[in-house]
Amino acid sequence: MIGAHSSSIAGAGPAVLVLVLGVALGAVRAEVASTIFETTARAEGIATITVTCDRCAWSVSGREAVVFVLSLDGRYLQHLPIVRTGRAEYRVMLGRVEP
Repeated sequence: MIGAHSSSIAGAGPAVLVLVLGVALGAVRAEVASTIFETTARAEGIATITVTCDRCAWSVSGREAVVFVLSLDGRYLQHLPIVRTGRAEYRVMLGRVEP
């Protein structure tokens, strides 16, 4: 099972931004989770993404990781390799967010 929940975005107010997590499995891509947050001032965004991956095992060949693709308002941010077995939190920088 792979699940994701994102939270803890710095800032609050009227500008709406959308953070999307997509998972890439070979040539197949699927949206796994998304969250909307608002900001009233220019800031550096940080997200804490909580993921459960019972099959991820860095020490087992072929099960080293699942890779999420992060985007913000349709703009690619980064790839996030999920390498820990079970539930884990990953903190990621989103870069500058504007109101």
